Amino acid sequence: MSEVAGRKVIKAGPFELTVKELCVSEIRALLSSAEAVNEDDALGDFLLPDLRLCDLMAFTTLTKDQVEQMLPSHLEEVLAECKAMNRHFFEMGARLAKRQAMP
Repeated sequence: MSEVAGRKVIKAGPFELTVKELCVSEIRALLSSAEAVNEDDALGDFLLPDLRLCDLMAFTTLTKDQVEQMLPSHLEEVLAECKAMNRHFFEMGARLAKRQAMP
């Protein structure tokens, strides 16, 4: 579709949406909100690798209702674009996971 610095418009399933590259302050806010969340949402937390469903709204223009209507295969497409636009964020997550796994 189209791409502007830090933003890319894509189509996933029935929705056209914008995927964005997060700035440092948005990443900090996302990490802070992840620590503050007390909901027990196994599906939302583990359906996709590397990203909770509730975090898709930070990376995209999708709403919670739109995310709920999407097929997992369409969500995977969105996640792939999020990873492409936010490589540093996801690499940081992998480094943190590796560090936490160490004895």
